[in-house]
This record gives sequence, structure tokens and C-alpha cells, in this order.
Amino acid sequence: MLALIRGAGDIASGAAMRLWRCGIDVVMTDHGETTVEGLRAVRAENAAEAKKLLREGSLPVLADPECACREELAPDALVDAILAKRNLGTKIDDAPIVVG
Repeated sequence: MLALIRGAGDIASGAAMRLWRCGIDVVMTDHGETTVEGLRAVRAENAAEAKKLLREGSLPVLADPECACREELAPDALVDAILAKRNLGTKIDDAPIVVG
């Protein structure tokens, strides 16, 4: 299973850690490289590189605020963890499971 998380702040990082610990592959958007509780998050330049990083055991992070990578990644779940006052483009049909 693949979950795509829009955002990479505190809420998004917490959601990513929980999903990752449950054995779900996670790709996040909008960040650089960091380590959170022993999990290495690495910036990926594109969706293909994100897939490669997943195979290597890293959590990929794409600088993709519009979430254009969604088309190529075709995630099973999309989590919108962007703390905004309005919807920034997430739609209910973006993935089989959408949480916002």
C-alpha cells in the first residue's frame, strides 16, 4: 500500500511516522532531507526517484506543493495534512482513500 501525504510539517510528519510504522509505504510532498525518530526522509526530484528511495527503505519527500506526482504515483491513500484555511486542491477522487 502507498500513501501520499500532502505537506511535511508537524501534523504530516506524525501521520507519516504512524503509517510507516504500520508497514505502509509513504511519500510526502514539500520538504528537504531530515531524520525523524530514526526514519530518514530524503528529497526526491521526481516520482521515479521517490519509488527508488522507497525500495531502498527511505521515506521520499517531493517538492511538489500542487501534488502533481499523484498521477504517476497512483497512491492507494492520499492524506492532506496541509494546515490551511481552505482546500488547496485535494479532491475526494484523488485516490481510493482520501483524508483531509
